Amino acid sequence: MCNSALFRVALLGAVLFTAPSVVAEDDACGPVDMRQPGGSMENISVLDQDGTGLCYAYVATQMIDAYRFSKLPKPLPADIKSWQSSPVATAFELASGKFYYRNITNPFKGGGIICDAVNYSRKKGTCTQQALKENSDSGYAYPVTSYWELSLYLDFYERFHRLSSETRELENRDTENPFIHAADIAKRRKILEELTAPICRNFKAQGLLPEGLSSSLDALEEFLDKNNSMEFLLKTGLAACSKPENREFFDIPACTERAVFSKKNALKSVHQWLNSKDPQPMGIGICSQLFHQGRKYRGRWGAALSDMFGGTNCGGHGVLIIGRRKLQRADGKSTCQFLIRNSWGTSCYNYSGDWSCEAGNIWVDADKVAGSMLTRSVIGDAP
Repeated sequence: MCNSALFRVALLGAVLFTAPSVVAEDDACGPVDMRQPGGSMENISVLDQDGTGLCYAYVATQMIDAYRFSKLPKPLPADIKSWQSSPVATAFELASGKFYYRNITNPFKGGGIICDAVNYSRKKGTCTQQALKENSDSGYAYPVTSYWELSLYLDFYERFHRLSSETRELENRDTENPFIHAADIAKRRKILEELTAPICRNFKAQGLLPEGLSSSLDALEEFLDKNNSMEFLLKTGLAACSKPENREFFDIPACTERAVFSKKNALKSVHQWLNSKDPQPMGIGICSQLFHQGRKYRGRWGAALSDMFGGTNCGGHGVLIIGRRKLQRADGKSTCQFLIRNSWGTSCYNYSGDWSCEAGNIWVDADKVAGSMLTRSVIGDAP
C-alpha cells in the first residue's frame, strides 16, 4: 500500500490548519466518463504499481498527463500514449530532490503526497515511460521481472550497507570485553564475505552495480560508501531521464490538496468537480479496504479512530476519480457511483464483488467513496 508516516502527518496538519471548502449542494448524478472520446482520460492507460508504495506518483503523473494531453491541439499524435510520464522516475526524482524525502532510501516503499509529485514535476518536467522501456526488454526501467523485485534488491542493498557500516564502527570502538567484541566482528565479517560474491553477481546483472566493479568486499564497501542506492539508480536505470529529448515540460496550474473533514463535504466537493466543464481527474487519498471489503466496510467515520487518519485498518491508498453514473438496482432504487481509476493493473481479482470492475477501473458507491476519503487533490483550485 501507499500508507506512510509522512502522509499521515500531512493529513493531520491539513485537518488542523486548512479551512473547509464551501461547495454548493448538488444531488444530481449525471453521467461522466473521462475515458470516452474527447475526455481528459481518453489517452491515459491503466497502470500497475506492482506492489510498490508509489500510488501517489501514479496518481500524480496521470493527473499531469490527462491535463496536458487534453490541452494539446487536435488531432493528437497516433503515439500519444508513449508520451505518458513515468511514475517511477517521478518518485525517484522527487525523493532525490525534496529535502524531507531524502531519508527514503527506497522510494518504492516510502509513500508520498500527490501534490508534492505534481508540483515538483511542474518545475522539473517528467521522464516518459517510453524512454525507460527502450532501455529494457522487460518493459521496466531495469532488467528485472518486476518493480516489486527491484524494491527487494534495494532493501537488501541498504541492509548490506548498514551491516558493513556497523561492523567497521565496531572495529574502531574500544571495549571492556575484547573476546566477545572480536567474536561479534568476526561473525559480521563472515556474513559480509559470504554475501559479497552473490551481491556482486546478481546486482551487476540487475544493473544495480557497475560491471567493472571488483567482486571483493573491500571494493563493494568502498562503492557503497560513495553511492546512495537511490542516487546510483538515478544514474543507471534512470539515466535516460537526464536526456532532454526524454523529458516532457508543460505549463499547468499548481496542484491543490485538501483534507477531508466529513463525508458530506467530500461528496459535495466531488460532485461539484465532476459537474465542471470538461472535468479533469481528481486524485484522492482513500482507505483501500473499501475496495476489498465492499459495502460492509464502514469507512473512516464508522471504524477505529486511527482510521480517520489512514491507520492500518484503513490501508491508505491513492486513486483517481474519473467518472460518475447512476446505477439502477434490482430493488428498483438507484445508487450514485463514482468511477475509480486504480493502479493495480487491469485484473479484477483484488476487488469485492460489490463493485463492478472494468479492467482496472471500478464503479464504487459514491457515498462509500466519500466516507472513506482522506484527501482530495486537483490541478487548479480545489472545490
